[in-house]
Amino acid sequence: MSRCVHRNGKIGPRVTKLTGAKIRLHALRHYYASALIATGAASIVEIAKLMGHKDATITLKVYAHFLSRDDAPTAAITAVSDGLFARA
Repeated sequence: MSRCVHRNGKIGPRVTKLTGAKIRLHALRHYYASALIATGAASIVEIAKLMGHKDATITLKVYAHFLSRDDAPTAAITAVSDGLFARA
């Protein structure tokens, strides 16, 4: 039986060589799922399947903080900082 690619030690060193930073494969997996949720590119059910979670409840427990779509505070902060640091 073959081992999973991410467990045989070949991916981590390749990522480190490409990026110059030591990045764990699990961190890339988390980033990928987070990006899918944040951009709305996939549903929670689809992401659960991609992540190999037994059901979407597990995915929601791990990634629920990315489901907040309230960008009003961010927009307000950006507007204020743009005004403060705008070039004359």
